[in-house]
Amino acid sequence: MNYTIDKSLEFANAITFKSESGVEYRLYLAETAPGSRLWTFGFQLISGNPNQKEVFGTIGLIQKLLLEKNGLIEKNNISEIVLTIDGKNRDEVDKKTKIFTRWIKSPWEFEITRNPVISIQGKMENIYLDTNLIHIKKSTIVEQINSETKFCFNCGTENKKDYKFCPNCGQNLQQA
Repeated sequence: MNYTIDKSLEFANAITFKSESGVEYRLYLAETAPGSRLWTFGFQLISGNPNQKEVFGTIGLIQKLLLEKNGLIEKNNISEIVLTIDGKNRDEVDKKTKIFTRWIKSPWEFEITRNPVISIQGKMENIYLDTNLIHIKKSTIVEQINSETKFCFNCGTENKKDYKFCPNCGQNLQQA
């Protein structure tokens, strides 16, 4: 999958990119409060209708854009990120969370909070959100990367390194 990347808004911590099928996205980073050193990032569909195969490629591109040398994370000296995953229903939220967290690799570690609770001072009832909150931190411990597995770029299934085809969807893994 090829993308056209527009970094003209990089000074404002935003990057726009378009897939070869014409689907356009925006990725942006923001500090949750000035000086807090806790960041969040947003990923927005601007136009078009992505297919499942494109979703996996897009998440890989997001990882590359965030983590590349002189990328947004390095430029802003980010070591902690928090983001929410939402969807139409609990199943969609959990699927999106699983897809996203597969791309989080060492030295980053994460913790998922399902259905986070918001308490507002002076209110007796809590608000329960049907989302997942992912808290990502840069670890000081470097882990050995397991090269015995790879993910199918079509369906996201984790496969052994020597598999030629994905047992879940039949995708040729030699082309990945």
